[in-house]
Amino acid sequence: MCSDNRQSPTEKLKSQKGASMAIALLYFLVCAMVGSVVLAAASANVSHVKMEKQNEGNYLAVMSAAELLKAQLKECTGEWESDTYEQSEAADLDRKMELKQEMLNLIMSSENGMALKQELLHDFYQSYLNCLDQNKLVVSGERDRSEHSRLTFELEGDGMAPVTVALTVKPDHMVLNGHNTQQLYVTAEADLSVADEAFGQYQIRLTMGGLIHYTLNEEEITENDPVTGESRKVHRYTSQVIFSPEKPYLSGKRQTGGGSE
Repeated sequence: MCSDNRQSPTEKLKSQKGASMAIALLYFLVCAMVGSVVLAAASANVSHVKMEKQNEGNYLAVMSAAELLKAQLKECTGEWESDTYEQSEAADLDRKMELKQEMLNLIMSSENGMALKQELLHDFYQSYLNCLDQNKLVVSGERDRSEHSRLTFELEGDGMAPVTVALTVKPDHMVLNGHNTQQLYVTAEADLSVADEAFGQYQIRLTMGGLIHYTLNEEEITENDPVTGESRKVHRYTSQVIFSPEKPYLSGKRQTGGGSE
């Protein structure tokens, strides 16, 4: 007797139903994978756009602060002259050093109401004072950082993130080194940065050079004493300081931490 291998209609339906479920599951898996890839790409794109927007904001903040600092540095140019000081004896080295130091107070008092300019001028002239030894300029360069003057402050603008400025003024080289006339070339480097925990730190550097010129005018005269009528010698001293800054320029920028260069 021959066996009948044909499936009944019920068996065929069950077989097709199982195959359809397998195909449906496979289709669902494919769709889920495609969806996850699309979602991941969209999320990455949103994150990238957000990062670029944040980076742009940081860039605008530090550039605005740099322009403000440029203007302040340019305004540091100036000339200051002390009142005439008289004494009967010629000034020794210690007294001449005191006359140089007294000019710092004169420069500060002449810029009342301009706090940032005062601080900048203070650091420029202080870097000159730091290089004086026995009334002569001594510039030892990078090895002696005690000659450097440092200043840290913040600049803020409307709708902008606060920008931290770390300014270092350091002597570069001597141009003239006499007892009564001295010229020192200094370099100012300002690192402007915006710190962001999520996107890292955006930073640029502003560099400017400048010449500090100090002159002590010394005069010896003979005059008659108004009381006794006797002749006497008088030594007169006048100090003059000239600061001539060069044009500031951006010398580098970088981004550290998160984000892209």
